[in-house]
Formats: sequence, C-alpha cells, structure tokens
Amino acid sequence: MSSHCPGNDSHRPNRLYVYECRGTGLPRQEPIHPRFLGIWSEPPYYYLFFSEPATAFVAEWVRGQSRWTLEGHYDLDYAEWQQVPQSDQQVGPFTISLTGHAREVPEDGSSKPSRVIALDPGLVFGSGLHPTSRGALFAIAHWFTVEDIDTVLDFGTGTGILALACAASGAKRVLAVDCNPMAVRAALGNVARNRFDGKVIGIAASSLRVIQSSEDLLVMNIEWPSLLQVLEEGSWTMHSAIIVSGFLQRHEDEVRTRFTSTGSHRLAWRQEEEGWPTMIFSRASRSRRFEPDQDLNDQHRMSR
Repeated sequence: MSSHCPGNDSHRPNRLYVYECRGTGLPRQEPIHPRFLGIWSEPPYYYLFFSEPATAFVAEWVRGQSRWTLEGHYDLDYAEWQQVPQSDQQVGPFTISLTGHAREVPEDGSSKPSRVIALDPGLVFGSGLHPTSRGALFAIAHWFTVEDIDTVLDFGTGTGILALACAASGAKRVLAVDCNPMAVRAALGNVARNRFDGKVIGIAASSLRVIQSSEDLLVMNIEWPSLLQVLEEGSWTMHSAIIVSGFLQRHEDEVRTRFTSTGSHRLAWRQEEEGWPTMIFSRASRSRRFEPDQDLNDQHRMSR
C-alpha cells in the first residue's frame, strides 16, 4: 500500500491482481515484490494484491509459509474494487477531496474555512460516500460543536477518514485503530497527506480492549458482527461519548438497549442516512446542552 499512497489518482493501479490464500494467521514477513500492494486480511482467508500478474511468484512464496495454501486468483479493474469520485464531495462541514491535497477553502458566506480532507482510499474502503460514513461525519461535526473534545479513538479506522475528520475538527490526539494492517498503512498515508503527523496515531489491533486509556470520544463505524463483539467485551464504557454507525435500522433497538442498559451512557443524538442510523451515546453523568426529550432528528436537521 505504501507505494500507492500519493494523493492523486494517477498513482492508482489500473488493474488489480488478487491472490486468495488460506492460512492460520498473517505471515511474519510480507512478500517482497516491486508490484506488491498489500494483504487484505479476512481470516482464515488472506488476499494478496499486486499491480501486475505474479502467479508464479505467489505460488513459490506461499510454499514457504507454514500452513498456507493458494486457493485462487482474480484479475479486475481498480474501478471494480473501488469507486472513486472525480470531484470533491461535501458532507456537512467536511469537504472530501479524493483528487487533490488538503487545503483550506472558504465556505460560502463565511470567513471560516471549511474542513477539507484529502483522501486516497487505495485498496481500503472508506471514501466517505457510504451512508454510514456520512452519518458518522455528521455526528462528528455535531458533537464537536456541543462538547470539548481533546482525545478520540477511531476503532475500525479503514482509510482514516473519521480520524482525520476529528483531527480537522480540533482533537489534539486521535488513535486510529484497525485489525487490518493494510488499513492502518492506508490511514497513515492519509494522515501524512493531511499533515496530521503526530496528532493521529495508527495502531493495528483486533480488540478495543487493547486500548487502556479513557478517551473523550470513541468513534465506531464497523459492521454488525464486529460491533456485537465490542458490546460483549464491555470496554466501551470507559469512554465519555460514543459515535456508532455501521448497522441497519433493524438492529437499532438492540444497539440502543445495549448502550444504555448499563446506566453509564444515554442516547444524546440520532440521525439516519438511507436506512443506516448513526447514534451518539454520552456518559449519563455529564452535563448536557440540550433537553433529553428534544427530538433528536430535529437536532440533526438544525446542525446541518
């Protein structure tokens, strides 16, 4: 991935050559090949990405790995794997630029600069266009206006887009965590692209329990099975506020119940994008700047 992290699409490969392997864990050393892009991890399957055919090389490399087998290979256009818009995208106060570099652009009618995030998704999902990402970006924009947020943990960071949004909104330290080393590498490339080195820290970890510090804000835009695992582990309770998305509307009642049943947190904000809810849960002991019985969707419309 590091060889494809510059911020314009001329550096992205036109075609991807993907080799599906089955193994017992990530290899101790990645393949050394000039066209190797990275490993996508979905245990027990691991997908090796190259920008040119490397079948013979991969077959030989796999033979050197303990209990690994090569299951198949695929050849596809980059656009089949990742759809990247050719123009900047506006999500609330954030401008997602997938074609250029970070810059300050004055908002219409205001001298205050908008928050521009330069993003190269590479091979990792998270361009900010999915309804769950949009919902999380709206939630970040809202929460930073009603609370003082210094520290953030973005669990399941992907491209790092939400971590970058928090840094751009004023967070002093952001931990960008993902179980996939390929995602962490892509996120760190985007951190450098936006000049947030030292403010956003990338960490490869598969469990929220690895992070022992209590943060002002925990952000989780993760799939339903991963969210269930986090809820069952219970370590989310140590964080002052939680932004959560990535689940469909049919899971909303369960999410609300699980986050409020301990009595440590209560629902502070909620909105929905195309059937995908996003919620903010705040520590119950914290003072609130709005009435708890106020319509939460109306709050979202006002914040936008």
